Amino acid sequence: MKTQEPITLHLPDIWQLPMDTEAAKRYRKDLIIKWLACKQLSHAWQIGGNINLPNRLRVNLTGMNLFNFKYILRYGLSEFSKKHGDLLPAKDAAHLCTLLADRGSSALIQNAGLLYADFQKGSPISVLTGFKGHRVVVSFDGNYLILANKGGETRKPLELYKIDRERVDASAIQQLIDLTSQESDDYAKWLKAVDKHFGAAKDSLCLCIEQAYPLSSFQQVGNCEWESLQTNVYGVMLLHRLKNHFTSQEKAELIASTNRTFQEWQQFVQLQSLGSFFNAFNIQENRLPFETLDPSLLRSLFVQYWSTQSPASEFKERMDELEGRYFQSLDTMTRALRKTEKIYYTQMSQVPYLAKDLAGVWMPTALATTCTVAIDSVLSNYIPVTPLIPIWPLSYLTTTNLRVLAPFYAYSVYYSTQLLRRNFAI
Repeated sequence: MKTQEPITLHLPDIWQLPMDTEAAKRYRKDLIIKWLACKQLSHAWQIGGNINLPNRLRVNLTGMNLFNFKYILRYGLSEFSKKHGDLLPAKDAAHLCTLLADRGSSALIQNAGLLYADFQKGSPISVLTGFKGHRVVVSFDGNYLILANKGGETRKPLELYKIDRERVDASAIQQLIDLTSQESDDYAKWLKAVDKHFGAAKDSLCLCIEQAYPLSSFQQVGNCEWESLQTNVYGVMLLHRLKNHFTSQEKAELIASTNRTFQEWQQFVQLQSLGSFFNAFNIQENRLPFETLDPSLLRSLFVQYWSTQSPASEFKERMDELEGRYFQSLDTMTRALRKTEKIYYTQMSQVPYLAKDLAGVWMPTALATTCTVAIDSVLSNYIPVTPLIPIWPLSYLTTTNLRVLAPFYAYSVYYSTQLLRRNFAI
């Protein structure tokens, strides 16, 4: 008997479910809560794929249309500050929460007039922009523009410019908002002309903040809005701390403390998302029945934990406790495999992000080259091959091979250049 395919849940479809009885209302509300919890968890933990739910339902973990994550991140900043005021004082948290405030008739509608009115008052503002299928965040804080993007059309995860505030008006903000419904080429044109839009230029503070960003340069899964908002928070946080104390004696210490604050806040929000997920599925954390959860989701969750660099003590304590229960739920063979994976990912977490990003950029090219050379090595035993360069191992680089491999090498060289530019703030 053929097994029926699961039905992928989308938020608009859930909203359209009937509400003619109290039971139907509760069912719809339960599905919305579960859907949002899955999305929050996957975006905070950079998890892709799908999660299977009861009754042949599943949620696609990447992408998040018709939702705005600003509220979740604002709440995370506020709660983190209450608990760790030494790392994020209330004044700093309030500044960042103001940055992420919704200025519109709803959380999904941005109002250029309201944004500009707050900008004129001197408040930091953030604008969701980008293009169809991808979100970027542009914020204005004082005399600086901060652009956060780790996905499509990215040049660096974080770009900062000193601007002429007089050249910012409601129409310029509306143009940013309108880009979200346009093509990537339109966003790319806007980006190339950013200096013309706002008289933007980079000073030493901009270059310093761009170089200081402590995480990977690339968006790992389809969580662009979450990544862009978080990266934007980092840029504004460091700008706020550095701009009045930008001396050689204080700079290194302020960058180090900000990086620690940002990463611990990120891990704090990850734990919040995990708690929301457990609550949505009525799971008591101290008696967590892992057997009821999707095994692929659990594996992805712990891989992300094992890959975490310098986890905060609270984060490590809670995740270690969950990890113990996770291992107990596995059979002997799977447990041995996961513990081997843990060793690998824990060791890899010590490798600098730049090295890992470069390895990821060059891996497809290395595999393509290896396969091409291997195939030619086999064929050369039967068919004479005229080498383009008669030096082994370059003798396998024939004209045909170069045509096949050229796109791979072009891709790797281009993104390697982008990574080096980011790392050295070029």
